[in-house]
Amino acid sequence: GSWAYSDSHNDLPLLGLVDHPVAVTPDDLLRQHALSRRWEILDLM
Repeated sequence: GSWAYSDSHNDLPLLGLVDHPVAVTPDDLLRQHALSRRWEILDLM
């Protein structure tokens, strides 16, 4: 399957297309979206 990693809500269209979206130290909007969809979230800072 395909993976995508992002820290910005601007990449939501891409993250929505892959099998394994991962939010990496996401901005607030991406964090909310990832939480609501049970996507993996990595906080590196």
